[in-house]
Amino acid sequence: MTVNTLNLEGQILAHGGNGTPWGGGGSGGGIKITSGTISGGGLIRANGGTAGTTQPGGGGGGRIAIYYTDGAAFDFANVQAVGGQIARQAGTAGTIYFESTATPLGELIVHAFGTNVPTAFTPLLSLAGGSSTALEANRLTDTNASFIPGGLIGLRLQPDTGTAATFRIVGNTTNTIVTDPADGPLTSVATVGGTYFAELGVGHLALRGGAKVDLVDGDRLRPDRRGRLHARTVEILGGSWLSHPESSDVFQTGLELVVDDALTIDATSRVDVTGRGYLGARRPGNNVWEGRTLGNTSVGGSTRRNGGSYGGSGGIGTAGGTANALYGQPEDPNEPGSGGGADSDFGGHGGGLIRIVARNVTLNGQLVANGGAGTPWGGGGSGGGIKLTAETLGGAGSLSAHGGDAGSTQPGGGGGGRVAVLYQTLDGFPLANVLANGGTAWGAGANGSLFLQQLNYVSPPALTNPSRNGFVGFTSIQLFGSPNLISANGHSLAEESVTLEIRWQAPDPERYVIEMSHDLVHWTPVTLSYSLADEGGRLTRLAHDAGRNCFLRLRLKSTAWLGR
Repeated sequence: MTVNTLNLEGQILAHGGNGTPWGGGGSGGGIKITSGTISGGGLIRANGGTAGTTQPGGGGGGRIAIYYTDGAAFDFANVQAVGGQIARQAGTAGTIYFESTATPLGELIVHAFGTNVPTAFTPLLSLAGGSSTALEANRLTDTNASFIPGGLIGLRLQPDTGTAATFRIVGNTTNTIVTDPADGPLTSVATVGGTYFAELGVGHLALRGGAKVDLVDGDRLRPDRRGRLHARTVEILGGSWLSHPESSDVFQTGLELVVDDALTIDATSRVDVTGRGYLGARRPGNNVWEGRTLGNTSVGGSTRRNGGSYGGSGGIGTAGGTANALYGQPEDPNEPGSGGGADSDFGGHGGGLIRIVARNVTLNGQLVANGGAGTPWGGGGSGGGIKLTAETLGGAGSLSAHGGDAGSTQPGGGGGGRVAVLYQTLDGFPLANVLANGGTAWGAGANGSLFLQQLNYVSPPALTNPSRNGFVGFTSIQLFGSPNLISANGHSLAEESVTLEIRWQAPDPERYVIEMSHDLVHWTPVTLSYSLADEGGRLTRLAHDAGRNCFLRLRLKSTAWLGR
């Protein structure tokens, strides 16, 4: 829907259909609204369908995107994309995206609204990339990849990591990425064989109301599928949970979060990757007596009933054997934890990997990378890795990478993981809450490593390219002068011209031009523009003959026009 003004007192809905006692609910659909002004108290919703309470699952939430200039009179709390709530297992929340002239980098929200308790996680994809095997004007192919079809849409592709140019992805198959022709040809900055990358970037990320979100790489063949997100600000509130998927026998996972300004995690919320590292023994995908370890292999893993090791050694169980060797660096945790061994039952998975760089961190919740629990005959998984780098660290929360506990009569506990906290200023945060203890069991795991350092914070490159195109269009058009003036004796005096003052917005204004026409056939560029203080803003003034039609359009240079 594209309108100049939207006054919504009713409803705009794209709900999924309800399932049956034995059939799952349909997912929510898609809603995209582009409006100059949006107001009213109406509802915009794309919720998943409900289903039977004993057997099926509810539908996942849909996707809603709203682009606007003025939303001061609209209640954005009425925008909702939750999963189906009445089912054996609720669906996960969908995504909500807001973008305005005041927030050109956009706001991405995953909100479960407190009434939905999903059992799965909403994935947010990024792409660490690879090397292209073919390259056309708006198409990059990597035959060595297996992208999630359609999953990369909206990301910005950097086709050559040696240049800063990015291109918005508008479609993808399993091994081909298609970009927006309006962004220009990929071949202007890249060649076949170049290394590519696609970042998920947004002005503000908000997880609210018990939302559960995974960061994961969109290439299913990558051996390291850690997800990455870059934002200006991030808030994780109301019992919400940020994580990454569990590792498998063919790939490991992790998450990287880069925040230019403020990261806030309230006391009810967490970044938690417990048990999402290397697999424990006798688990699906690892049906051997050894837990998996560095390199995602069972070779050299903890044997029999022994706990996994990372920063601290796994405990030794009653059947003898060995724990895997320690690995990684205390000052730079960059690996997940190892799985525990088992000769019957099964071993615990290792803890996952969290890496966060943020200017100002308020941590009242938890950063957790604990190892998974073992069993009466299986060792606990080792703790995983956490690295937090901040200019200012405040709050009263905690960081932990404990080894997993196990049974008290046979196995060994997991060794502790690795935690590094690098900060410039502490704003009351208790460093005593940074822990990596070994897991308890018949043979206790050893404590892992803690690395605490005060240093001068160095900001990473700031986010400049949002994951979606910024707002492009006119924000206001004003007329100065009157085409007809009345003289003192009552005669009409026709003024020869009037002045139009046009304010407009674009993420890269130099690439756009305003054109004017009297007949919608012949168009003339308007070249006189002035920069405004707001990001990407432009002011254009032009004289126009009174009494004649005037049509305006905003066009990307050397391509088709975008709007009128």
